[in-house]
Amino acid sequence: MIFRDKFFDKHHFCVLIYLLSLLLTH
Repeated sequence: MIFRDKFFDKHHFCVLIYLLSLLLTH
């Protein structure tokens, strides 16, 4: 369970970075 939570946290963080980069490019 802990490993899965960490994985999802990492994925969520990557998504946030991706969205931020999109906003910056626009």
